[in-house]
Amino acid sequence: MKLTVRRNKNSQYYFPREAAGVAGDVAELIPNTHALIMFPRGSSPRRVLRSLAVIQLDLENQIVAEEEEAALRSSEPKPKPRPRTPKSETGLFFDELRLKLRGGR
Repeated sequence: MKLTVRRNKNSQYYFPREAAGVAGDVAELIPNTHALIMFPRGSSPRRVLRSLAVIQLDLENQIVAEEEEAALRSSEPKPKPRPRTPKSETGLFFDELRLKLRGGR
């Protein structure tokens, strides 16, 4: 599950109920350069790590799915462009077609 959190003009974040319910009344945060984990205050580090392992598996599955989808898109046969007929041949073709339609040849 992925939740979106927005910051208001007062730099306050409002978390969806799903996230707020997990965190409880008081949450602890551990930020990093590209991620942030939030968990109820007093949670055992082992329990937090087990939860992170589940999240990591989910992210890895998303990566695999995206890579497979990209590979499928790149391997789809692209429609071949129709060869262009030289103008002189096109003219001959239509001349012959007109003759056949008129009953000649």
